[in-house]
Amino acid sequence: MNKLIPQKVGVAVLLPMVLTCMDLQAQEVYDNDGLKVNLNLEMVGAVLHSNQNYAVMGNKVEGDSSWSEGYAKYGTSLTQQLVNDSQLYGTLDLISSATWGDGDAAGVTLGNEHKTQMLKMPM
Repeated sequence: MNKLIPQKVGVAVLLPMVLTCMDLQAQEVYDNDGLKVNLNLEMVGAVLHSNQNYAVMGNKVEGDSSWSEGYAKYGTSLTQQLVNDSQLYGTLDLISSATWGDGDAAGVTLGNEHKTQMLKMPM
């Protein structure tokens, strides 16, 4: 019988070990005549393990799970100085995320997900 919640506190041990956590913000690559161009990068990754699987999604069997997760957000931004102390600003960013390994202990991820998409500013 699969159980959704462990009966004892501490039965499930989740040990995230952050591999990479970088936030480089913006690195200026061009500055001329009021036009500035920046490259932006942010990356996070983790290795995780659970001593017990849970039947939350119905696709896990008894045992443990080890998996990795990560994302990278990258792109470019520009600022053009205009007249009367005004500026024109624009940015284009992509975000990529993935999971590897067994997938999480609840079965929400299976360990083979990966996706890249463009970030859109709400209007």
